[in-house]
Amino acid sequence: QETPADARNPLADLLRTPDELQASHGGPVHWKMPHLDILGFHPREREQLVISTRGAYSIPVRHLVDLRTGGVTEFGDDWTSPPGEPQVFDWFRLKVVGERRDGPHPATVWQDEDLARAQRDLAVKFPRRIVEILDWSDTHARVLVRVTGGTDPGRVFVWQRPEDLVVEILHRAPWLNAAKLNATSWFEFTAPGGEHLSGYLMWPAKPVSPAPPALLVVFPGEFPGRAQPAFDPEAQVFAELGFAVARLNHRGVPRGATPAGKLPSFERVTAEDARAVVEWLGAQNAARPFDRQRVAALGRGAGGGLALRALQLQPSFVRGAIAIAVPPDQRAQLANTAGAPAPLSHGWEISEPGPQSRAEAYRKMDGFLRQQLPDFAVKIGVAKEVP
Repeated sequence: QETPADARNPLADLLRTPDELQASHGGPVHWKMPHLDILGFHPREREQLVISTRGAYSIPVRHLVDLRTGGVTEFGDDWTSPPGEPQVFDWFRLKVVGERRDGPHPATVWQDEDLARAQRDLAVKFPRRIVEILDWSDTHARVLVRVTGGTDPGRVFVWQRPEDLVVEILHRAPWLNAAKLNATSWFEFTAPGGEHLSGYLMWPAKPVSPAPPALLVVFPGEFPGRAQPAFDPEAQVFAELGFAVARLNHRGVPRGATPAGKLPSFERVTAEDARAVVEWLGAQNAARPFDRQRVAALGRGAGGGLALRALQLQPSFVRGAIAIAVPPDQRAQLANTAGAPAPLSHGWEISEPGPQSRAEAYRKMDGFLRQQLPDFAVKIGVAKEVP
C-alpha cells in the first residue's frame, strides 16, 4: 500500500504521535523530528500560515498551511519578518508597533493601543501562561497567538475577536500528556548579596528510590543570553531518570542587564549563584527535600564550561559535572586556569549527540551521574562495564 503524500511531509509528521508515525511510515521512526517556527500569516493571503521547519536531516524549509483545508505546500518566497527580532513591524501600516523584551517572562511592549488591549484580553483567557501575539489581520479581527508555560510544550491559536472564538491550530508534541509530565515550578528570590536569581525547578513524578533525589543544576548556555524556556524536553528526560532538575538563569536575565567582564571573572560568581540557588531551594522545600550531598552540574556550550568550572571551584558542593559541546577557547581556559582548587576527574565532557545516538547518550550520562552521586538507598547489583 502506498504511503499517503502528507505522511511523508515533515510538517505533517510533526503533528503525529510516534505510534501514528510508525504506522504511516511502515517501520520504526529513527530520525529526529524537526523544530517548527510559526512565522505568521502570508501578507497577501491571510488564510495561509507561513511555517518554517528546521532540524532532522534537512536544511530549513518554509511551508504554507491553508487554515481552511489543512493542506501543506512549500513556500519559496522571501520572508521579510523573521522570528526573534526585537521590533514588531506592522506590514499593513508600515510602522513599528511594539518591541519584544526578553526575560524570565518574555513580554511585548505595544505601541499600538488595540494590540495592547488584545494582549490584556488574552492574558485573562490564558492565566499563568506566556502569551505571545505573533501576527494579525489588517483590522486586528483575527490574531495569531502562541501560548506556552508549565508542563505544556506550547500551542498556537487563532483568535477570532468579533466572535470571541479561540481555535487551536497547532499543539507542539501532542503525544505528550501534560498530566503525565514532571511538574515544573518557577522560582525567584534575592540572594544575601542582593543579586536577583531565578529559574525553574522540576521534580521527578516517579522517584527511582525512597531516598531524596539527587539534584541536577543546569547552567544557561549563553552569556549574555535568553532566559530558560518554561518547557524543556531535556529536563523532562532527566526527571524521568529520577533527578530533580534546577535550570538557572544567569543574574543578568531578570533585569535585562549584561554580565560584566569576561568569562574567567564571571564564572566564579556564576558558581556562587548556583550554590545560593541550591541553598535557597533546600530551605524552601523542606517537605520535599533533595539530597544536598548529591548535586551535579550540567551545561551546553559556554554553560558546559561553567558546569566544569563550578566543579573546580565548589568541589564540596558540586560532586560531578557533564559538559556538552564546550567551545574550544573555553576548553583551553579550563585546562590552563591558575589556582583551580579541584581537578576535573569527576567531570565529563562530551560532544553534542546526534539524533541516532541521543538515547544512548542519555543512558551513559545517567550512568556517569549515578557513579558520581551514589544513592545508598538503591541496592546495586554486580557492576558491569559500560562501553
